[in-house]
Amino acid sequence: MKNRFFMKASAAALFSLAVTGMVFANVKAADEVKDKQFNDDVFREFVFANFDTDGNGTLSEKELEAVKEINVSGLNIKSLSGIRHFTSLDKLDCSNTKVTKIDLNDNEALTTLNCSGCKLSTINIADCYALEEIDCSNNNLKEFAFSNGFLTKLDISNNKSLTKLDCSKNSLTSVNLEGCTDLTDIDLTDNQLESLDLGTNTALKSIVFEKNSLKSLDLSKCISLETINVADNKLTALTVGTNDKLTKIIANDNLLKTVDLSNTKNLTSFECNRNALKSIDISNCPDLAVLEVDDNKISSLNISNNQTLLMTYTTGDLEDVEGTITYVLKKDGVESRLSYDPEVKIVLKGALLIDKTEDTIVCGESDTLKATLKGVTSKITWKSSDKKVASVDSNGKVTAKMAGTAKITASAAGKTVSCDVTVLYKDVSNAKDFWFNPTNYLTAKNVVKGYADQTEFRPANECSRAQMVTFLWRLAGSPAPKAKTTSFKDVKSTDYFFKPVIWAVEQGITTGVSKTKFNPSGICTRAQTVTFLWRMAGKPAPKADKCKFKDVKAKDYFYKATIWASEKKIVAGYDDGTFKPEGKCLRRQMVTFLYKYDKNIK
Repeated sequence: MKNRFFMKASAAALFSLAVTGMVFANVKAADEVKDKQFNDDVFREFVFANFDTDGNGTLSEKELEAVKEINVSGLNIKSLSGIRHFTSLDKLDCSNTKVTKIDLNDNEALTTLNCSGCKLSTINIADCYALEEIDCSNNNLKEFAFSNGFLTKLDISNNKSLTKLDCSKNSLTSVNLEGCTDLTDIDLTDNQLESLDLGTNTALKSIVFEKNSLKSLDLSKCISLETINVADNKLTALTVGTNDKLTKIIANDNLLKTVDLSNTKNLTSFECNRNALKSIDISNCPDLAVLEVDDNKISSLNISNNQTLLMTYTTGDLEDVEGTITYVLKKDGVESRLSYDPEVKIVLKGALLIDKTEDTIVCGESDTLKATLKGVTSKITWKSSDKKVASVDSNGKVTAKMAGTAKITASAAGKTVSCDVTVLYKDVSNAKDFWFNPTNYLTAKNVVKGYADQTEFRPANECSRAQMVTFLWRLAGSPAPKAKTTSFKDVKSTDYFFKPVIWAVEQGITTGVSKTKFNPSGICTRAQTVTFLWRMAGKPAPKADKCKFKDVKAKDYFYKATIWASEKKIVAGYDDGTFKPEGKCLRRQMVTFLYKYDKNIK
């Protein structure tokens, strides 16, 4: 392999050049480059003073090919426009210039780049696959990506605006990220890193260092980390410190003997297969749902504090995996997993189990939850987070009172387990109805409310204008309007929709039926509903120019709103190809529109 070296910026090297080859006078005009190709005066003067060897005011093909190295460090250059013509360029040093953008995609022979100390916000090196060393330190880059190359060294330090870095599948042995204080995502998969200092990268949320040669990694300063992937390294030490945001760790195929998880209380997934673990304490990770520790040296595993793992162990399916014991529990599209070696003893003493972690009960009905305490004797007590929604007696009998959600908790011997109970309206209990999920979802978010003491939703009722703006207001988080009064004479300060109407007017969602009338009891039409939602979204331009519904015309005020709502799958129309814009919007339709808006737009 050829010699590799990293050029450092210095005043003494301002005009360091490596020019080889002979100059031929007879060159076709099409192969020549004239000075107008370089729009920066300083760069143009530099280029022609050093590379126009015959002094004819043009650069011939041979003159261009002869240029292997350019060093313009410290010059008052604002643009490198024209550099693309140097297709044989091997090394470029433009450090400490005033360049803000670099496009080197045509310089495919480039192996070394130093652009440190500039004002770079954009760099394009996607096709520079020969690059081995890059110094982009002290710039204003926000994202940096260079994968599937031959990089061995990268210095991108002090790019304080940098948020994402992807240099996977290179040959990196050195990376300097010091001072990249806004960096949130790093992917350095498949390199040759043995060490990495992340002490100043406190904003990191996701790191992927899979397939390197890391021996130790200290992440204690990375207090915002949510996911860690350090699989397939040579780690003997992994320090995660105190982190309430960390949810996932993948550390398979290392040499770890221990990992301290005592201060990662929100961890939900820990994969540490094929290591040298002798024990693992997960007692402070109550939400852990995935634990994989097969092919280690663990003798016992205490899961008594981990409710989901307990449910997986006691009710999950045992998979047939040779050499391991694996329990899997799938529920509502979410999979929990417990995997360990056959010789491991599972400890349940003191574990408190509950037969359900989720339950649905119709208003006026009841269901009894069962809690079991393993290995010790203690009284089990029950508690509801919202007695107005659902109450629970000393035997675990839950009675549904009004639509909404409540957490039912069982406690004993210092342990707690819980079941999330959804109380259904009496008239919204069929899961096959298209409005079932939307109604319960928006009820749980306190966006919609029902009748008869919150026991009936009355989905076939027509939705009034007052109800509609109120639901939109709640969906937006019930923000306080700026004004204290309204010009609408039919909207009083004592009305439940008083603030929602003022807010909706301020947001440009509604203008009323006149300057002084809002008509709160008027029934909201389908056209008005999609228009309200469209305005709430900021009146985005739809992609299509024409509406697929034959009863929606270009002159209609709701034309763009309907196209947009259809594109966003908020509305579907009818089988006959119509939208029925003047049709009255029923409450079941309204909640479905709002539900789809919340899922697809917000």
